[in-house]
Amino acid sequence: MDDDDMMHNPSYSWHPANIWNDDLRKKRKAYNEALLRGERVRSSAAGTPILRAVLGAAFIGWILLCIYLWFRRP
Repeated sequence: MDDDDMMHNPSYSWHPANIWNDDLRKKRKAYNEALLRGERVRSSAAGTPILRAVLGAAFIGWILLCIYLWFRRP
């Protein structure tokens, strides 16, 4: 087996172009069926909005600190 063979190398299962991965295909099928049934499908990354809010606040704080230091320079 060639290491670059996406079809048979399980290390490529994360790649979106790997449509041959059975686990990924099963997960997509289950997800689509749940959507069709009208169920609420929870994301596996439930903490993402909190992380985005914290990182956004940190970024704005960093920008304000840079502006403050810019005008404070001698």
